Amino acid sequence: MKTLESRLSLDNEWLCGGAIVSPEYIISSAACMKDVGRTYAVPGYKTYVKLEGLYTDECTKISKRRLVSFSFPKQYKLDFDDVTKWSYVDIALAKVKTPFDLDKVEAQCSYKASVIPVNYVARFQKPGSDVIAYGWGHEYAWRMEGDYDTLYNSKTLKYTSTRILDKSTCKRSYETYPKLAKTIDEYMICTADEGFLDDQGNVKVKESPFLTGCSKEKGGPTFLDYEESYQEVVIDSTRKKLSEDSFNGTVRNKTVTKLRRRRIPRRRNRRQYGICQNDHGGPLTTWVGNREILVGIATMFRVNRSSWNACIGPHLFTSTLCNGEFIDCILSNKTTRRPVCDAPAIMRGYHVIENYVYWKTDRESDDENDTDTVIEQFVDGVKTPYKPQEPTLLPILELYDENRSDTLPAI
Repeated sequence: MKTLESRLSLDNEWLCGGAIVSPEYIISSAACMKDVGRTYAVPGYKTYVKLEGLYTDECTKISKRRLVSFSFPKQYKLDFDDVTKWSYVDIALAKVKTPFDLDKVEAQCSYKASVIPVNYVARFQKPGSDVIAYGWGHEYAWRMEGDYDTLYNSKTLKYTSTRILDKSTCKRSYETYPKLAKTIDEYMICTADEGFLDDQGNVKVKESPFLTGCSKEKGGPTFLDYEESYQEVVIDSTRKKLSEDSFNGTVRNKTVTKLRRRRIPRRRNRRQYGICQNDHGGPLTTWVGNREILVGIATMFRVNRSSWNACIGPHLFTSTLCNGEFIDCILSNKTTRRPVCDAPAIMRGYHVIENYVYWKTDRESDDENDTDTVIEQFVDGVKTPYKPQEPTLLPILELYDENRSDTLPAI
């Protein structure tokens, strides 16, 4: 997604990821949708396009879709001074003006857009599960203060394979924010280390078959001994390009990688296995059989100030499972809608804000000349005064500060 209107002080390369979850809706982070006006979703394109190129690029000028409504929990607060607020239920859905044509492949674009199923099943986000994160954001580090001209976004869509981490271990890495522990427990997925899935759902590596039993009493090495010492892995780059063939229809073909062998520590907090700046809202997926499903949305990572602002883990994603009722109620139609969706907020346990964006012109072909929008806000279906976000700056990092790490949004 790209926005032309936001009250955040952002560099020109701001973008957010998202996933198509119905012909009319995409899912992303609430931070990406909380206070924006003219915003576009671009489906079926692996190439990153700068803001000024939206109207001239051969793909984006015909495939981009206006976003005309944004729905998110009222509890979400876009307050960068309080990490517990901007990370709390950081999930939202946006509706496009013109539904995605899921049966058409634009010759100027990369692949046919398709709907990804949303996960509402607990076992698919269990610790130890292999997952994949996608994004066009920075590959290594948070942009340094004053550096607003260098392009750090990836030129093409990339992915990284990682694993879900147990929440108790994860919370220790964020213990400087005690209130965040509750949010992690209730709404988030935590990831760290390298996973063993490629972007088609194939297992990339297999453990060496040297064990004869898994008990230490038998005298041989055990799986735990092996995990603590080293792993033989097959990798080329830990954040990979999606192969040219991987955009053929809705099924991605296996990414071709070189093989090499090296020793890898069991626990590593490295950027390659997670998200970084401008990856906010990007999808976290896993595979069930031959189907890829959406399990989370990119929210948060840490930044190592003493290592050139390196993005490090554990990485936090807002879970679709843990926000299932909110998502399902937005997506459901009249025939499938459950009674709870129309129940009072006190019964549901949450309020819903819906911001409707009215563009100056009605035709999408006039987008380039449409320089103004009007936003109307509804809370639980009742119109309320819309209060724009106060202009604010993104967090500014101090460099070389005694090995400290800051917690920052993935934007």
